[in-house]
Amino acid sequence: AVVSTQSTGSFNTLQHYYILNLTEAMELENTFAAFSKFGDTKSTGKELDNKKFSKLCKETGITGKLVTSTDIDICFSKYKPKGGRTIMMKEFEECLDELSKKRFPKKESHDDQKAAIRNLVAGKTPGTKGNNEKYQKRVALID
Repeated sequence: AVVSTQSTGSFNTLQHYYILNLTEAMELENTFAAFSKFGDTKSTGKELDNKKFSKLCKETGITGKLVTSTDIDICFSKYKPKGGRTIMMKEFEECLDELSKKRFPKKESHDDQKAAIRNLVAGKTPGTKGNNEKYQKRVALID
């Protein structure tokens, strides 16, 4: 995050800004760890593979009309280490920065784009969306 060059002259405003960014950063790390650990009991929460990165992007609303699953895959491949299969938190943030340009093209500055995409992601956890419809129909037939 970048501090505005315009000074308000208020130390409390600047202090508040850094506290908000610290909270946002912690929420982003928690989201990263939650999706990293999803479905893997042995995961440390420090690495994210392409499948889980795609899931994160779909469930947080990054993927849509402007950002396709192909864009997600290309971005992941661009930032993962050569020969590697996972990204760490640093590469994750770089991916978000790149995707923010596509996801929020109407935002005035790149800082606004980055803030908007972080707001989509921060504090989210993976969900499981099972289709319970067939089960419900069978139960209704038995009753």
